[in-house]
Amino acid sequence: MKAYLLHRNSIVLAVLVVLTLISWYLGLDQVSVEQVSTWSGVTMLLLAFVKVRLVISNFMEVRAAPLPLKLCCDAWVVVASLLTISAYLGAFS
Repeated sequence: MKAYLLHRNSIVLAVLVVLTLISWYLGLDQVSVEQVSTWSGVTMLLLAFVKVRLVISNFMEVRAAPLPLKLCCDAWVVVASLLTISAYLGAFS
């Protein structure tokens, strides 16, 4: 049982749960999209993209893939996060 708890996927899953709980806590007092502060909104988006990166790397086996695929996936996460955050900030400015 101990080996299962220390397995890489179990640790990544625990990190994903913690990040989800942090996002939930940040949005706890927000009733609607208009009430979300810019800081907490951007933080929740960044946490979501960290979670996406963890899922792609660990559960889609990209961690063991050739370097060009790793770089392509990482670039996609960075570009998608920058575009999403820019659109979010542009919508509330």
